[in-house]
Amino acid sequence: MITPHFSRIQQEIISNINRADLKISIAVCWFTNSSIFDVLCSKLEIGILIDLIIIDDAINNGLGGLNFDKYIKLGGNLYFADSSNLMHDKFCVIDDKIVITGSYNWTFFAENRNIENIVVVEDDNSVLSAYYSEFIKIKGRATLLNQYSRSGEFVDLFSTKKYLSAELFYHSIDQKAKGNLEFAQELAIQSNVLNHDAATIELINEIKNVKDSTIIYNDVQINEGFHNGERVAIIYPDNTYSLGTIRYQRSGGKKSNFNGDTFFVNRDGFKGIMGVHKQDSIKLIRVSEFEDK
Repeated sequence: MITPHFSRIQQEIISNINRADLKISIAVCWFTNSSIFDVLCSKLEIGILIDLIIIDDAINNGLGGLNFDKYIKLGGNLYFADSSNLMHDKFCVIDDKIVITGSYNWTFFAENRNIENIVVVEDDNSVLSAYYSEFIKIKGRATLLNQYSRSGEFVDLFSTKKYLSAELFYHSIDQKAKGNLEFAQELAIQSNVLNHDAATIELINEIKNVKDSTIIYNDVQINEGFHNGERVAIIYPDNTYSLGTIRYQRSGGKKSNFNGDTFFVNRDGFKGIMGVHKQDSIKLIRVSEFEDK
């Protein structure tokens, strides 16, 4: 049975925690809600096994944060998630019966300000197994705390600036793989402006090296009607040839139109792209047409 909830989410979570008989496994990015926390402590006092994974940042460890030292002393297992791959999950597995998952962090902010949701899944073995397996995987990379104290250090893992920088970085990698080198370079440079780091500098240099090795062919005769991903033969003036694949490419911030003047091709075994124009000298024809000749 699957039941969605869009309001009174705190109470729904508490109600389901109170149903636990054996164990509760929680992976939640942010946890500051003392009402839910108090119920967990009550379950620890009667011998329920609880594993809790959160991230180590200023929200969980800041002023007014939960008394996780009390939780540990009551027998609860507290883990800080691996910071190299930031955990953004919000789910809970109760016994072998219930999964709670959704957008809702276990915070006062989520309860009082945000538009949130959870779904409660009951008695669905495939869903329960999948979520518990994922929990075990996350726990295997997390750090178990034997005691807890607030460091006082402001750790901002999810700042807007860092998030946007990372988004631009991975978008750049995607565009580089698709051969959109100009756009990939723009994205990488902007990512580096927001968050200067070695990985971004390396990416910028990789894109530059590929661009520097790219051969631009002018004066090219080309057949009409090519499609993105279509295999082509590239015929050179001396009647030699190589094979390649038509790819979309950004030019001046706009995706090239194959009905326009410029086509782009990834040549087999060639790093980068060739920009080709409808003129003469070099020809592009479909592989099927080439094989017929």
